[in-house]
Amino acid sequence: MRKKHIRFCLLLLLLTVRLAGCAAQEPGREETAQREEALSLARACRDACLSEKSARVRAVLDALRERGVAAADVAGRYPFVNPEAVESVMRVGAPEAELRIVRVCEDGGWIDTRLCRAAGGEFCRMLRIAWQEGEPVVTYDLAYPLSEWKLTDKGYLIYTCAIPDNTAESDHDGYIEPTTMLRLVPLDAECREWTERVLLPVGYRGHTLFTTDWVSPELQPVSLNELFPALYRAETGTILSYYDDPWPTEEQRDITLVPAEAFETLLQRYFDLDQDEIRACAVYDERMGAYPVPIQSLHGPAETPVPEVVAVRYGGDGTVTLTVDALFVEHATDRAFTHVLTVRPDEDGRCVFLANRLLQDKEDAPA
Repeated sequence: MRKKHIRFCLLLLLLTVRLAGCAAQEPGREETAQREEALSLARACRDACLSEKSARVRAVLDALRERGVAAADVAGRYPFVNPEAVESVMRVGAPEAELRIVRVCEDGGWIDTRLCRAAGGEFCRMLRIAWQEGEPVVTYDLAYPLSEWKLTDKGYLIYTCAIPDNTAESDHDGYIEPTTMLRLVPLDAECREWTERVLLPVGYRGHTLFTTDWVSPELQPVSLNELFPALYRAETGTILSYYDDPWPTEEQRDITLVPAEAFETLLQRYFDLDQDEIRACAVYDERMGAYPVPIQSLHGPAETPVPEVVAVRYGGDGTVTLTVDALFVEHATDRAFTHVLTVRPDEDGRCVFLANRLLQDKEDAPA
């Protein structure tokens, strides 16, 4: 443990020396100046930072907008503020550059981030600003090498820090997400609405509904048994797990036995399938009168893409075709793959899934 701590301290010392190369100042002077600048900005935005909780994040972003600071909220609910400040740095691609981004947190504090390119390499420095008794304080000050720093064609700023010993038990303030992905250009409101309405509730985790080609009612490529937990979560807002399972559980096989009526009723809310078609595409235990469904771990795979609808086309037959990019933060890409999903909205606001097709090339997307 002592050797690990010594290695980490040596790394931070090396980064401090290298970061000083971003400006013609004595070692340590720049770091001190950045801390003071971050605290000064917080004091200037004090009223917004300490405003009513429900409106605090937006108020802070508005205050930062007025001061010309590039900023975004950590949760990604609001449009990026002053994106031109980022674009002006990233488009030039100068051999020496510094980019400042403020990422606003729910508590009214923020992560004051500096991305620095210099002769010694590319580095990231993060200052966490929080509030204590009405005054801003720095709760952590971290610096890491940047392994990637780019602006994508879709308008995402993506940067990845090389963080040593990055676990919840590490010496440096616990686990930190190595890759940050910030959308500079707001997603079209219509695309955002369809993303939140249709794609996000189901997501990509634990099933192949959006990662295989199929046309209803021929859903053999889709494992309906594996899909059930995602639809159950979308319908009820509850994760089907050992701790919240309304049906008999076979622990040794990590499955729950969902009664036929419950399974088929839920599937028929999302697909035009009769009982025979469901049983032709799913595993059904006739003796038990139930469908075996895998129990979902609450500690499932951390690496999961996030869907983002990028185009919407309305058909004359009442169908809607959605072109969807899969964002994969852990792989630092805003398009891991693209698929085209066709749905039919119902009167109650739910959408019936009709077909899905993976695109080999973005040029194949519907016009």
